[in-house]
Amino acid sequence: MSYALLENGQLLLPPSIYGVEFQDLKLPVTADIDGVPLRIIGAFALPSSDGSSQIALRLTRPAFASRLILLTNIVGLNQSGSSVGEVRIQNRSGAVNKFPLRMDRETTSWAGQCAPTEPCKTVFQWHKRITMVGQNSFPDAWRDFQAGMHAVVLNLPARTEIDKVSVHYAGAGHLFVWGIALRS
Repeated sequence: MSYALLENGQLLLPPSIYGVEFQDLKLPVTADIDGVPLRIIGAFALPSSDGSSQIALRLTRPAFASRLILLTNIVGLNQSGSSVGEVRIQNRSGAVNKFPLRMDRETTSWAGQCAPTEPCKTVFQWHKRITMVGQNSFPDAWRDFQAGMHAVVLNLPARTEIDKVSVHYAGAGHLFVWGIALRS
């Protein structure tokens, strides 16, 4: 399967089913990241419902970009600075560029905000209310807070030809990928 890029460079993500943790988030929303408006209609969760800890998105046609914008958040506890995964950019010849995803650097908890000194920026927030849950509990269900989505701009080497974008998650809980965009 292949995925198309919109005019603004946003990659169309496959839909994913996620739990009641996002019941207070009213979609669609738009987040402006580095001058690029991304329309968010949902997220892809890693690990996915089938247990896979990665998503590989082959583009319908190769694109050239010098930046990759990634919009994410994490539901689950991970130690600050710990490696929680990576983003891989592959060209047609199979060459791969890898970029680390570290907690509180390139992404952070949905219950937190990116520090002003870190590469990630909190770009959208909503009020997450207490959720009355039983067996379907999730981290922070019983808390009332400002939840957020966090963006990082990854600078690619020169103007890179991209055939496939992959996101791999190795942290605790779930990584939610809300948006990906490729920019010149």
